[in-house]
Amino acid sequence: MSIAEVTEAATTTDWVSVARRSVAGFAATVAERERAGEPPHAELQAVRAAGLTNLLIPREHGGEGATHVEAAAVVSELSALDPNVGGLLAYHFTNFIPDLLDYDGGNAELQRASAAGRWLWGNVTQPFVPFRATPTPEGGYVLNGVKPLNTGALTGDLSTVLAPRTDERSYVYVAVPRDREGQTFHDDWDHLGLRRTATVTIEFRDVVVKPEEVYADSHPGPRDSFPPFYEAPGGLFFASILVGAAQGALRTALGLVRGGGEPPPATAAELDPEALSLLGRLSARVQAAVALRDEVAAEIADGFARRRELEVEEIVALKQRSETLRLFAAGVGLEVGTEVLELPGVAAGRHATGIDRYWRDVRIHSLHLNPPIYHHRIVGDVLLNGSRELGPRFYGD
Repeated sequence: MSIAEVTEAATTTDWVSVARRSVAGFAATVAERERAGEPPHAELQAVRAAGLTNLLIPREHGGEGATHVEAAAVVSELSALDPNVGGLLAYHFTNFIPDLLDYDGGNAELQRASAAGRWLWGNVTQPFVPFRATPTPEGGYVLNGVKPLNTGALTGDLSTVLAPRTDERSYVYVAVPRDREGQTFHDDWDHLGLRRTATVTIEFRDVVVKPEEVYADSHPGPRDSFPPFYEAPGGLFFASILVGAAQGALRTALGLVRGGGEPPPATAAELDPEALSLLGRLSARVQAAVALRDEVAAEIADGFARRRELEVEEIVALKQRSETLRLFAAGVGLEVGTEVLELPGVAAGRHATGIDRYWRDVRIHSLHLNPPIYHHRIVGDVLLNGSRELGPRFYGD
Protein backbone atom coordinates (compact mmCIF):
# COMPACT_ATOMS: atom_id res chain seq x y z
CA MET A 1 0.00 0.00 0.00
CA SER A 2 1.45 3.35 -1.05
CA ILE A 3 1.12 6.54 0.97
CA ALA A 4 -1.44 7.80 -1.55
CA GLU A 5 -3.43 4.61 -1.04
CA VAL A 6 -3.24 5.13 2.74
CA THR A 7 -4.93 8.49 2.30
CA GLU A 8 -7.59 6.99 0.04
CA ALA A 9 -8.18 4.19 2.57
CA ALA A 10 -9.22 6.66 5.26
CA THR A 11 -12.69 5.99 6.58
CA THR A 12 -15.58 8.17 5.49
CA THR A 13 -16.22 9.27 9.08
CA ASP A 14 -14.69 12.59 10.15
CA TRP A 15 -13.11 11.22 13.31
CA VAL A 16 -11.60 14.56 14.32
CA SER A 17 -15.08 16.07 14.45
CA VAL A 18 -16.31 13.04 16.38
CA ALA A 19 -13.50 13.51 18.88
CA ARG A 20 -14.20 17.23 19.22
CA ARG A 21 -17.89 16.64 19.87
CA SER A 22 -17.27 13.80 22.32
CA VAL A 23 -15.45 16.04 24.80
CA ALA A 24 -17.01 19.43 24.03
CA GLY A 25 -19.10 19.29 27.17
CA PHE A 26 -16.00 19.28 29.35
CA ALA A 27 -14.44 22.45 27.90
CA ALA A 28 -15.93 24.82 30.47
CA THR A 29 -14.51 22.89 33.43
CA VAL A 30 -11.25 21.51 32.04
CA ALA A 31 -9.00 23.97 33.91
CA GLU A 32 -10.74 23.19 37.19
CA ARG A 33 -10.51 19.45 36.54
CA GLU A 34 -6.80 19.72 35.77
CA ARG A 35 -6.15 21.58 39.02
CA ALA A 36 -7.97 18.85 40.94
CA GLY A 37 -5.70 16.26 39.34
CA GLU A 38 -8.27 13.47 39.25
CA PRO A 39 -8.20 10.92 36.40
CA PRO A 40 -10.53 11.89 33.51
CA HIS A 41 -13.00 9.03 33.94
CA ALA A 42 -15.96 10.97 32.55
CA GLU A 43 -14.04 12.20 29.51
CA LEU A 44 -12.77 8.70 28.77
CA GLN A 45 -16.26 7.30 28.99
CA ALA A 46 -17.28 9.83 26.33
CA VAL A 47 -14.30 8.78 24.21
CA ARG A 48 -15.38 5.14 24.50
CA ALA A 49 -18.98 5.95 23.67
CA ALA A 50 -17.85 7.74 20.51
CA GLY A 51 -16.05 4.60 19.34
CA LEU A 52 -12.59 6.18 19.43
CA THR A 53 -10.95 3.31 21.32
CA ASN A 54 -11.82 1.05 18.37
CA LEU A 55 -10.28 3.19 15.64
CA LEU A 56 -7.32 0.93 14.81
CA ILE A 57 -9.12 -2.38 15.25
CA PRO A 58 -9.90 -3.87 11.80
CA ARG A 59 -13.52 -3.80 10.65
CA GLU A 60 -13.61 -7.59 10.36
CA HIS A 61 -13.05 -7.74 14.12
CA GLY A 62 -15.72 -5.17 14.94
CA GLY A 63 -13.49 -2.10 14.92
CA GLU A 64 -13.53 1.04 12.80
CA GLY A 65 -10.62 0.17 10.52
CA ALA A 66 -9.23 3.71 10.61
CA THR A 67 -5.69 4.64 9.58
CA HIS A 68 -2.79 5.86 11.69
CA VAL A 69 -3.31 9.27 10.09
CA GLU A 70 -6.83 9.46 11.48
CA ALA A 71 -5.87 8.05 14.89
CA ALA A 72 -2.99 10.52 15.29
CA ALA A 73 -5.26 13.44 14.39
CA VAL A 74 -7.81 12.27 16.97
CA VAL A 75 -5.11 12.13 19.66
CA SER A 76 -4.15 15.71 18.80
CA GLU A 77 -7.75 16.93 18.85
CA LEU A 78 -8.39 15.45 22.29
CA SER A 79 -5.06 16.83 23.51
CA ALA A 80 -6.07 20.30 22.33
CA LEU A 81 -8.75 20.20 25.02
CA ASP A 82 -6.71 18.26 27.58
CA PRO A 83 -3.37 16.54 26.88
CA ASN A 84 -4.19 14.09 29.66
CA VAL A 85 -7.21 12.77 27.75
CA GLY A 86 -5.41 12.68 24.41
CA GLY A 87 -2.40 11.14 26.12
CA LEU A 88 -4.39 8.25 27.56
CA LEU A 89 -5.80 7.44 24.12
CA ALA A 90 -2.27 7.70 22.69
CA TYR A 91 -1.01 5.12 25.20
CA HIS A 92 -4.01 2.94 24.35
CA PHE A 93 -3.08 2.99 20.65
CA THR A 94 0.60 2.45 21.43
CA ASN A 95 0.15 -0.55 23.71
CA PHE A 96 -2.84 -2.49 22.38
CA ILE A 97 -0.83 -3.95 19.51
CA PRO A 98 -2.14 -7.42 18.61
CA ASP A 99 -1.38 -6.94 14.90
CA LEU A 100 2.23 -5.97 15.61
CA LEU A 101 2.81 -9.07 17.71
CA ASP A 102 1.10 -11.61 15.51
CA TYR A 103 1.02 -11.50 11.72
CA ASP A 104 -1.14 -14.60 11.31
CA GLY A 105 -4.43 -13.57 12.93
CA GLY A 106 -3.85 -15.32 16.24
CA ASN A 107 -5.06 -12.31 18.24
CA ALA A 108 -8.36 -11.90 16.41
CA GLU A 109 -10.50 -13.03 19.36
CA LEU A 110 -8.79 -10.53 21.68
CA GLN A 111 -9.48 -7.76 19.17
CA ARG A 112 -13.12 -8.79 18.83
CA ALA A 113 -13.58 -8.74 22.59
CA SER A 114 -11.90 -5.33 22.88
CA ALA A 115 -14.05 -3.89 20.09
CA ALA A 116 -17.27 -5.28 21.54
CA GLY A 117 -16.51 -3.87 24.98
CA ARG A 118 -14.90 -0.68 23.67
CA TRP A 119 -12.07 -1.43 26.04
CA LEU A 120 -9.45 1.13 26.93
CA TRP A 121 -5.95 -0.29 27.41
CA GLY A 122 -3.28 0.83 29.85
CA ASN A 123 0.48 0.62 29.57
CA VAL A 124 2.51 -1.72 31.80
CA THR A 125 5.66 -2.34 29.80
CA GLN A 126 8.96 -0.95 31.22
CA PRO A 127 10.98 -3.93 29.95
CA PHE A 128 14.20 -3.31 31.88
CA VAL A 129 13.00 -3.52 35.49
CA PRO A 130 13.09 -6.54 37.83
CA PHE A 131 10.06 -8.60 36.91
CA ARG A 132 9.22 -12.18 36.00
CA ALA A 133 6.57 -14.21 34.23
CA THR A 134 6.52 -17.86 35.30
CA PRO A 135 4.78 -20.22 32.84
CA THR A 136 1.97 -22.45 34.10
CA PRO A 137 1.19 -25.96 32.81
CA GLU A 138 -2.09 -24.68 31.33
CA GLY A 139 -0.32 -22.18 29.07
CA GLY A 140 -0.72 -19.05 31.17
CA TYR A 141 1.69 -17.22 33.47
CA VAL A 142 2.10 -16.00 37.03
CA LEU A 143 3.48 -12.45 37.31
CA ASN A 144 5.65 -11.09 40.11
CA GLY A 145 7.58 -7.84 40.47
CA VAL A 146 7.14 -4.09 40.45
CA LYS A 147 6.50 -1.92 37.39
CA PRO A 148 6.91 1.88 37.69
CA LEU A 149 5.44 4.63 35.50
CA ASN A 150 2.42 2.80 34.16
CA THR A 151 0.25 5.31 32.31
CA GLY A 152 -3.46 4.56 32.07
CA ALA A 153 -3.37 1.50 34.30
CA LEU A 154 -5.97 2.99 36.65
CA THR A 155 -8.28 4.15 33.87
CA GLY A 156 -7.97 1.23 31.47
CA ASP A 157 -10.16 -1.85 31.46
CA LEU A 158 -7.05 -3.93 30.91
CA SER A 159 -3.34 -3.33 30.54
CA THR A 160 -0.82 -4.79 28.16
CA VAL A 161 1.99 -6.19 30.31
CA LEU A 162 5.44 -6.95 28.91
CA ALA A 163 7.35 -9.44 31.08
CA PRO A 164 10.53 -11.54 30.89
CA ARG A 165 9.91 -15.27 31.10
CA THR A 166 11.61 -17.34 33.80
CA ASP A 167 12.08 -20.40 31.60
CA GLU A 168 13.95 -18.76 28.72
CA ARG A 169 15.64 -15.51 27.71
CA SER A 170 12.66 -13.88 26.05
CA TYR A 171 9.70 -11.62 26.77
CA VAL A 172 6.00 -12.29 26.60
CA TYR A 173 3.05 -9.91 26.15
CA VAL A 174 -0.08 -10.59 28.22
CA ALA A 175 -3.38 -8.83 28.90
CA VAL A 176 -4.24 -8.23 32.57
CA PRO A 177 -7.63 -6.85 33.68
CA ARG A 178 -7.46 -3.91 36.07
CA ASP A 179 -9.35 -5.81 38.77
CA ARG A 180 -7.24 -8.98 38.63
CA GLU A 181 -6.31 -10.14 42.12
CA GLY A 182 -2.72 -9.62 43.24
CA GLN A 183 -2.16 -6.11 41.87
CA THR A 184 -1.44 -3.22 44.22
CA PHE A 185 -1.64 0.24 42.66
CA HIS A 186 0.55 2.93 44.22
CA ASP A 187 -0.64 6.43 43.30
CA ASP A 188 2.84 7.97 43.36
CA TRP A 189 2.80 10.27 40.31
CA ASP A 190 3.67 13.75 41.61
CA HIS A 191 4.76 15.82 38.62
CA LEU A 192 4.00 19.34 37.45
CA GLY A 193 2.32 18.12 34.26
CA LEU A 194 0.11 15.32 32.95
CA ARG A 195 -1.34 15.11 36.43
CA ARG A 196 -4.51 13.29 35.30
CA THR A 197 -2.92 10.41 33.39
CA ALA A 198 -3.35 7.84 36.17
CA THR A 199 0.36 7.03 35.99
CA VAL A 200 1.14 4.68 38.86
CA THR A 201 3.54 2.08 40.17
CA ILE A 202 2.05 -1.43 40.22
CA GLU A 203 3.18 -4.24 42.47
CA PHE A 204 2.39 -7.73 41.16
CA ARG A 205 2.15 -10.61 43.62
CA ASP A 206 1.29 -13.96 42.06
CA VAL A 207 -0.99 -12.37 39.48
CA VAL A 208 -2.49 -15.15 37.39
CA VAL A 209 -2.67 -14.74 33.61
CA LYS A 210 -5.04 -17.11 31.83
CA PRO A 211 -3.95 -18.85 28.60
CA GLU A 212 -6.44 -16.83 26.54
CA GLU A 213 -4.91 -13.62 27.94
CA VAL A 214 -1.50 -14.36 26.39
CA TYR A 215 -0.92 -12.52 23.12
CA ALA A 216 -0.24 -14.71 20.12
CA ASP A 217 3.23 -13.88 18.85
CA SER A 218 4.51 -14.63 15.37
CA HIS A 219 6.39 -11.43 14.51
CA PRO A 220 9.94 -11.75 13.10
CA GLY A 221 13.00 -11.01 15.19
CA PRO A 222 13.98 -11.80 18.80
CA ARG A 223 11.76 -11.34 21.85
CA ASP A 224 14.13 -9.41 24.10
CA SER A 225 12.16 -6.14 24.25
CA PHE A 226 9.44 -4.46 22.17
CA PRO A 227 8.51 -5.93 18.76
CA PRO A 228 10.38 -4.47 15.77
CA PHE A 229 7.70 -2.06 14.53
CA TYR A 230 6.55 -0.88 17.97
CA GLU A 231 8.60 2.28 18.34
CA ALA A 232 7.64 4.14 15.16
CA PRO A 233 3.87 4.20 15.83
CA GLY A 234 4.56 4.87 19.52
CA GLY A 235 6.63 7.93 18.68
CA LEU A 236 3.91 9.13 16.31
CA PHE A 237 1.21 8.96 18.96
CA PHE A 238 3.41 10.59 21.59
CA ALA A 239 4.19 13.41 19.15
CA SER A 240 0.48 13.80 18.46
CA ILE A 241 -0.09 14.67 22.13
CA LEU A 242 2.48 17.46 21.82
CA VAL A 243 1.01 18.77 18.56
CA GLY A 244 -2.44 18.85 20.12
CA ALA A 245 -1.17 20.68 23.19
CA ALA A 246 0.29 23.39 20.94
CA GLN A 247 -3.03 23.65 19.10
CA GLY A 248 -4.90 23.89 22.39
CA ALA A 249 -2.62 26.57 23.83
CA LEU A 250 -3.08 28.71 20.73
CA ARG A 251 -6.86 28.24 20.71
CA THR A 252 -7.11 29.08 24.40
CA ALA A 253 -5.06 32.25 23.98
CA LEU A 254 -7.22 33.33 21.03
CA GLY A 255 -10.34 32.76 23.11
CA LEU A 256 -9.01 34.94 25.89
CA VAL A 257 -8.05 37.74 23.53
CA ARG A 258 -11.37 37.63 21.68
CA GLY A 259 -13.30 37.66 24.93
CA GLY A 260 -15.21 34.49 24.22
CA GLY A 261 -15.43 33.56 27.89
CA GLU A 262 -14.25 34.34 31.38
CA PRO A 263 -12.15 36.17 32.34
CA PRO A 264 -12.78 39.03 29.85
CA PRO A 265 -10.05 40.07 27.39
CA ALA A 266 -7.17 41.92 29.01
CA THR A 267 -5.78 43.68 25.94
CA ALA A 268 -6.78 45.06 22.58
CA ALA A 269 -4.48 42.58 20.89
CA GLU A 270 -6.37 42.76 17.61
CA LEU A 271 -4.99 46.28 17.20
CA ASP A 272 -1.46 45.53 18.34
CA PRO A 273 1.01 44.79 15.51
CA GLU A 274 3.37 43.00 17.91
CA ALA A 275 0.59 40.68 19.05
CA LEU A 276 -0.51 40.04 15.47
CA SER A 277 3.06 39.21 14.46
CA LEU A 278 3.45 36.81 17.39
CA LEU A 279 0.15 35.15 16.56
CA GLY A 280 1.13 34.70 12.93
CA ARG A 281 4.50 33.18 13.82
CA LEU A 282 3.08 30.74 16.37
CA SER A 283 0.24 29.76 14.05
CA ALA A 284 2.73 28.95 11.31
CA ARG A 285 4.72 26.74 13.70
CA VAL A 286 1.60 24.86 14.77
CA GLN A 287 0.49 24.33 11.17
CA ALA A 288 3.95 22.99 10.30
CA ALA A 289 3.76 20.51 13.19
CA VAL A 290 0.34 19.32 12.04
CA ALA A 291 1.58 18.88 8.48
CA LEU A 292 4.64 16.91 9.59
CA ARG A 293 2.48 14.75 11.86
CA ASP A 294 0.20 13.84 8.96
CA GLU A 295 3.14 13.15 6.66
CA VAL A 296 4.89 10.84 9.11
CA ALA A 297 1.60 9.18 10.04
CA ALA A 298 0.97 8.33 6.38
CA GLU A 299 4.46 6.79 6.12
CA ILE A 300 3.87 4.72 9.26
CA ALA A 301 0.43 3.62 8.06
CA ASP A 302 2.03 2.46 4.83
CA GLY A 303 4.71 0.61 6.80
CA PHE A 304 2.09 -0.99 9.02
CA ALA A 305 0.16 -2.24 5.99
CA ARG A 306 3.41 -3.80 4.70
CA ARG A 307 4.74 -4.95 8.09
CA ARG A 308 5.16 -8.55 6.95
CA GLU A 309 7.69 -7.52 4.31
CA LEU A 310 9.54 -4.61 5.96
CA GLU A 311 13.30 -4.88 6.02
CA VAL A 312 15.37 -3.78 9.00
CA GLU A 313 16.58 -0.62 7.29
CA GLU A 314 13.03 0.58 6.62
CA ILE A 315 11.95 -0.11 10.20
CA VAL A 316 14.90 1.91 11.45
CA ALA A 317 14.16 4.74 8.99
CA LEU A 318 10.54 4.95 10.11
CA LYS A 319 11.60 5.06 13.74
CA GLN A 320 13.99 7.89 12.89
CA ARG A 321 11.20 9.81 11.15
CA SER A 322 8.92 9.29 14.13
CA GLU A 323 11.59 10.48 16.54
CA THR A 324 12.31 13.58 14.45
CA LEU A 325 8.60 14.40 14.49
CA ARG A 326 8.48 14.02 18.26
CA LEU A 327 11.44 16.34 18.72
CA PHE A 328 9.93 18.97 16.44
CA ALA A 329 6.53 18.70 18.12
CA ALA A 330 8.12 19.05 21.56
CA GLY A 331 9.94 22.20 20.46
CA VAL A 332 6.78 23.69 18.99
CA GLY A 333 4.74 22.77 22.05
CA LEU A 334 7.20 24.36 24.44
CA GLU A 335 7.55 27.48 22.30
CA VAL A 336 3.83 27.98 21.78
CA GLY A 337 2.93 27.00 25.33
CA THR A 338 5.22 29.74 26.65
CA GLU A 339 4.83 32.54 24.13
CA VAL A 340 1.03 32.46 23.89
CA LEU A 341 1.00 33.89 27.40
CA GLU A 342 2.03 37.20 25.84
CA LEU A 343 -1.25 37.47 23.91
CA PRO A 344 -3.79 37.73 26.76
CA GLY A 345 -1.26 39.37 29.05
CA VAL A 346 -2.08 39.36 32.76
CA ALA A 347 -5.22 37.30 32.16
CA ALA A 348 -2.97 34.34 31.35
CA GLY A 349 -1.84 34.24 34.97
CA ARG A 350 -5.29 33.54 36.36
CA HIS A 351 -5.93 29.99 37.48
CA ALA A 352 -9.34 30.07 35.79
CA THR A 353 -7.77 30.22 32.32
CA GLY A 354 -5.74 27.04 32.75
CA ILE A 355 -3.55 28.09 29.85
CA ASP A 356 -0.32 27.24 31.70
CA ARG A 357 -1.25 23.54 31.77
CA TYR A 358 -0.31 23.09 28.12
CA TRP A 359 3.30 24.11 28.72
CA ARG A 360 3.46 21.95 31.85
CA ASP A 361 2.09 18.90 30.07
CA VAL A 362 4.43 19.30 27.09
CA ARG A 363 7.41 19.87 29.38
CA ILE A 364 6.79 16.62 31.23
CA HIS A 365 6.08 14.50 28.16
CA SER A 366 9.07 15.93 26.29
CA LEU A 367 11.25 14.39 29.01
CA HIS A 368 9.82 10.93 28.34
CA LEU A 369 12.60 8.34 27.99
CA ASN A 370 15.31 11.01 27.58
CA PRO A 371 15.34 14.83 27.51
CA PRO A 372 15.27 16.35 24.00
CA ILE A 373 18.90 17.46 24.25
CA TYR A 374 20.01 13.80 24.06
CA HIS A 375 17.61 12.94 21.26
CA HIS A 376 18.81 15.90 19.21
CA ARG A 377 22.34 14.58 19.56
CA ILE A 378 21.25 11.13 18.38
CA VAL A 379 19.40 12.53 15.37
CA GLY A 380 22.50 14.56 14.50
CA ASP A 381 24.60 11.42 14.77
CA VAL A 382 22.25 9.69 12.35
CA LEU A 383 22.51 12.53 9.83
CA LEU A 384 26.27 13.02 9.99
CA ASN A 385 27.58 9.57 10.81
CA GLY A 386 24.88 7.21 9.61
CA SER A 387 24.18 5.93 13.11
CA ARG A 388 21.32 3.48 13.53
CA GLU A 389 20.89 4.25 17.21
CA LEU A 390 17.28 5.35 16.72
CA GLY A 391 16.35 1.89 15.55
CA PRO A 392 15.01 -0.82 17.84
CA ARG A 393 17.59 -1.72 20.45
CA PHE A 394 18.14 -5.26 19.18
CA TYR A 395 18.96 -3.95 15.69
CA GLY A 396 21.66 -1.61 16.95
CA ASP A 397 24.36 -4.20 17.67
